[in-house]
Amino acid sequence: MSGFWVGNMFLVLSVVSGAAGQVLLKHIMNAAGPKPIDWRVPSTLIASGILPLASLAFALLVTSFLFWLASLSRLDLSYAYPLACASALIVALLGVFFLGESLTVRMGLGIILIVAGTALLVPTH
Repeated sequence: MSGFWVGNMFLVLSVVSGAAGQVLLKHIMNAAGPKPIDWRVPSTLIASGILPLASLAFALLVTSFLFWLASLSRLDLSYAYPLACASALIVALLGVFFLGESLTVRMGLGIILIVAGTALLVPTH
């Protein structure tokens, strides 16, 4: 298997694991409720029993970063970064399906424009 295909596989894994980590973090914060920004937030989150979920979210984000590094070792940044911007679509869809968030037509058109615009940035070989 060529480095290009392996790099794309790592890129997809990076985007998917990063999107899953972000959605899980949002789920955690929805469950915890609004918190002030101060030094007590970590202890409050730990006391509320969501440490296992927070650990999973952290692991997903670290995994996403490691897959991103692996993809960059095989792909040009000018190719990989625009494709990684497709995460906007994935996060929005996961938010709708798993968090019950709403997606208006206007928001959907915005996401389509973002993805289409970044796709135009991908160089052709």
